[in-house]
Amino acid sequence: GVFAAAAASSIPLLARIAVVISMEILFFAQLGVALFHGVDFSLDGTNAHAHFDDTYGALQLLWVVGTGDSWTELMAIAADGGDSMLVAVGFFCGFLLTMQFVMLNLFTMVICEAFEALRDSTRRDTAALVPAFRAAWQALDPEGRGRIRRAQLPRLLETLAAPLGCAAPPTPTDEPPPADGEAARRGA
Repeated sequence: GVFAAAAASSIPLLARIAVVISMEILFFAQLGVALFHGVDFSLDGTNAHAHFDDTYGALQLLWVVGTGDSWTELMAIAADGGDSMLVAVGFFCGFLLTMQFVMLNLFTMVICEAFEALRDSTRRDTAALVPAFRAAWQALDPEGRGRIRRAQLPRLLETLAAPLGCAAPPTPTDEPPPADGEAARRGA
């Protein structure tokens, strides 16, 4: 159905966004290790693995913070045990803003964009022409340099069907021209 097609078309974009989010969490984990190494974030022993003593523990702690769970308590602990309140507030608020309001909204945007593209017939039809454009371009640029000469542009446009070019789209009633031998046999 529509949902399956939208999900399938958005998988490559979602994978790229997941990589960006992973890089962001890793960046903040390394920053947290540098800023809050040695501070006890276990919340009175309820989570012994919550710390910024190494990258793995920092990744776990930031995953919890990214969900919005107990982040104010963890920020207060960082302010008490770290260098300053300003550093702790900047670190936790910067992480939460980028995680929740920017990065996670990208996932929603990709899914909405995929649904919109599926419902928009013009976009769908134009997207279906991309393989033909690539083939026509590759015929004019076999080395894959990414550019063609200005003199080749009319040939490209004559090769492509509308709306990308000037060639008439093939219709199902069009028959291929007969071979030279066939015209003679038909009595022409």
